[in-house]
Amino acid sequence: MSNHAALTDKNRLTKADTVALWHAVNWTETVLKEWRREGIKDDTDKAKFEAERARLLEAKRALRKVNAIRKNQSPTPNQPET
Repeated sequence: MSNHAALTDKNRLTKADTVALWHAVNWTETVLKEWRREGIKDDTDKAKFEAERARLLEAKRALRKVNAIRKNQSPTPNQPET
């Protein structure tokens, strides 16, 4: 295996990579649901909550893009398509 091939394989997105990202996004969503359930205390708290909610929406969009990139990667000879 050439150095280029080793580098390429090392930088490929795997299903495990996207699953790990999904868990992080899901955890953030759980935290925000709990925050909302406990109640937003004041305008400052509401602003923080809204900023985190916006960040969560961006993370969900990014995760969909990452999944699409992973699925569109051409498989390597030693790696089955996922």
